Amino acid sequence: MATLVAAWHEDGKTVYGMTVAWKSSAALRDAGVDQALAIDAFLKRIETGKIKVDSNTVIVADEVSQIGVRHQVALLKLARATGAQLHEIGDPRQCQAVSAPGIDLMVKAIGDENIAKILTTVRQQHERDRAVAGMFRDGQAADAVKALEEDGRFHLVAGGREATVAQTAKLWRTMTEANKADPDYSLLVMTDTNAHALEIGKAIRVLRRADAEIGRDEVTLRAMDPNSGETFNLPVARGDKLRLFTRVNDADVGRSRYLGSNGDVVEVRQVLSDGLRIRNADGEEGRITWAQMKPWRAPKNDPVRVTMGMAVTVDSAQSMTKTAAIYSLPNGTGIATGYKGHTAMSRHTGEAHLVVSDAAERKAIVRRQMLGAGQTPSREDVVRNIATNLSRFATKRQATTLLEQAISVQRNSIRNLLHGSAIVQRQGETGISRFRTRFRLTNKGIDMEQTNTKKPKLTQEQRDAARQMSQVQQNETMDSHHAHHAQQQAEQERGLER
Repeated sequence: MATLVAAWHEDGKTVYGMTVAWKSSAALRDAGVDQALAIDAFLKRIETGKIKVDSNTVIVADEVSQIGVRHQVALLKLARATGAQLHEIGDPRQCQAVSAPGIDLMVKAIGDENIAKILTTVRQQHERDRAVAGMFRDGQAADAVKALEEDGRFHLVAGGREATVAQTAKLWRTMTEANKADPDYSLLVMTDTNAHALEIGKAIRVLRRADAEIGRDEVTLRAMDPNSGETFNLPVARGDKLRLFTRVNDADVGRSRYLGSNGDVVEVRQVLSDGLRIRNADGEEGRITWAQMKPWRAPKNDPVRVTMGMAVTVDSAQSMTKTAAIYSLPNGTGIATGYKGHTAMSRHTGEAHLVVSDAAERKAIVRRQMLGAGQTPSREDVVRNIATNLSRFATKRQATTLLEQAISVQRNSIRNLLHGSAIVQRQGETGISRFRTRFRLTNKGIDMEQTNTKKPKLTQEQRDAARQMSQVQQNETMDSHHAHHAQQQAEQERGLER
């Protein structure tokens, strides 16, 4: 990226870099863009006129898999209206947008064959680690888990959530101790939810306090996780690692000196009466106030938005690169996906470990069994269930998807109707043909019967007698009719006389 930015600058271009989250834009800032910020902030500054965009502007959107349709459409409209260049970078197999991801629509519009792709990775130092990361990306989690197990990096914990959290903290301590002589060593602990991140952070904090890595608790903050809305007491001491949920600047300098944003982890250097003195990942120190750790214009007694920072969610870690990584799943892989599995197991340059609760996986398997089956899942069943869940790459349904399905249903209905009509027509033609054949045979049989039946021959005397008999019958009928008429007329005359 740095090479591209330098080339654009040589052409006299102004380069803006952006991501969905402020924290993720730090990598673009390191690449040398003129300004790196969140997409929402960029669009707002365009609207207010604080940022001007024209044909001499290059817009770079990173982590494109997290960009939703709304942001994607806004960026495309902006580029078309101003003539600016829009370049988007990202891996569609990493964590997805909260809303419907825009990358799916882009692929449909542009065509997958027209999108430039980088098919190799250089983050992992060793070929074995690159191969394992590729297996997770390709949905081959069964092979990836097998490889991790062979390397001693797959940890199936014989217990539930608490045991898995404790094992994760223990593994963290083992790995940090083994690499404490390396000043450049960094270890990233990831999990599936902020609640689990808090639990793991507390467990690691206990180990750090036992080794005198943090001081005594100097203040207990009323804190809140804005994602879950959960409020909790957060003890803070010198040396603690805290995860921010708000964007903060050095209170002694002002907005010009940025220290951290949502998702960043900072180290507490000193506890002050009105806030904290912190050090960020770049080694920059500064003072932040309690008010900066709350929403804008929040009440004075509102809880601060911070939590333990020794563990983070996979979504928060997407833009990070560390020496080693631990992906912990205290409640099993029930809500895990291939997107998050690939993201978590590709943040490292050295080694990555997978820690999963055995009890949680067994419970999930038993719940799917038929009632009364009573089968105890084997270890192979558990590993297979983990691999299946980490190979899921479900796509979010969009309006265009529903429209495509409706069109497909309509076309299939028409096709089936025409096919059925053709069958009925053929059956009808066959039936009519059979009826005609049968009718002709029947008529032919009647004709033959009539032909074969001989009429009796009468003599002349018999014919004359028949005619006389017919004449007699006709005369009797006429006489009877005249008599009946005369009787009716007589009755009418008697009635008149009365």
